[in-house]
Amino acid sequence: MGMWQDSLKRAGDETGYRGPNVVRTIGGVGEALRVDRRAEFYQDVLRVSTGDEFDGVLNLWWPQAVIDVAEDPQAAEDFADLALAHYSMACGARPTRYTHEEVMRMVGEETGTLG
Repeated sequence: MGMWQDSLKRAGDETGYRGPNVVRTIGGVGEALRVDRRAEFYQDVLRVSTGDEFDGVLNLWWPQAVIDVAEDPQAAEDFADLALAHYSMACGARPTRYTHEEVMRMVGEETGTLG
């Protein structure tokens, strides 16, 4: 089992979340996002130029896609956050704690789209 699939399994086991599966690809995330979020997601995808940046875009938007299709948004958010934490740890990264608002502000400052 790959690191991402293992991270999903662990997060699901730990949270009990059994909501819809959102594939962590451009198509999977784009399809799961609410229509009013899709254009921004695709713009972010078009801005990246390296694999690490691409991974960062997916890490930013995948949780939102999971939340958008979930019947229980809070359970989905808990699951998605934990899955990304497990994945980051598996990749050797130390987790940094940011709120969603902080991340959106940082992304907006880099792209000049948010205030």
